[in-house]
Amino acid sequence: MKEKELKVIVAGDATVGKTSLMYRLTKNEFKTEESVTVVSDTFRHNVFLNDNYFSLVIYDTSGQERFRALTQSFYRHCVCGIFVYSVNDRDSFDNLKDTITYAREVMPEKSTFILVGNKTDLERKVTYDEGLALFKELNLHLFLETSAMTGDGTQTMLAQVVEQILESEVKSQMLQDQIYDISNKIGKIKDGKESERKCC
Repeated sequence: MKEKELKVIVAGDATVGKTSLMYRLTKNEFKTEESVTVVSDTFRHNVFLNDNYFSLVIYDTSGQERFRALTQSFYRHCVCGIFVYSVNDRDSFDNLKDTITYAREVMPEKSTFILVGNKTDLERKVTYDEGLALFKELNLHLFLETSAMTGDGTQTMLAQVVEQILESEVKSQMLQDQIYDISNKIGKIKDGKESERKCC
């Protein structure tokens, strides 16, 4: 059975629990973030979906602004971005809009964008409805809330990520087919008019 590799980037402020979330998703264990990620860490995880294996290569990037130029190459080669904020950190939520705008400028056009509110085990400063509103405002593909510590919301998250990537690819192909079909029809109309001019 053929295995398809999917590259995913995880972004967000340095204190939102990205690395802890990746440990929970890929190893089903909780690891406290004792040190700040420098540039990027890489995680791997296999997902079996619709009778196919998908190998996820997940780049956990630094949330520090000074490393943005260094992480640009990771963005360019990923088909999905997971953008994480902490529900108990208002600044991390407010900062994500700029991060997602930047990602859209450098990532492939048909990329999938996923919004994740992490640390739901802590006291909230960002409500679920605020996260949902941002998800709708930015026209993203999926919105989830999770807790890396308790595991809440993480059990099927990577399978949902793969589903969204595949759905985006299908929609992109359908759009390309429609554009090709329209271009083809326009070409035939032009050829018909040219033939009319030459005739008689």
